[in-house]
Amino acid sequence: MYEENPNAFSVSYGDGSVEPGMTLRDYFAGKAMQALVAGKVGGDMSADVIRCIAEDAYDIAEALLREREE
Repeated sequence: MYEENPNAFSVSYGDGSVEPGMTLRDYFAGKAMQALVAGKVGGDMSADVIRCIAEDAYDIAEALLREREE
């Protein structure tokens, strides 16, 4: 069973401390955002469009996390 939103790229140090890194949701959203923005290059990048891209990226990330649970 997978955690709902595990940490990605955590780092363990020799003194036992751990840097959790970003969450898997944030990593997936960043990758989705890259693809969404690539489709808009040269197009309208108003604040509303940027907000929609961010929302869509997190919607895609949520879908990827749900799919991992299947």
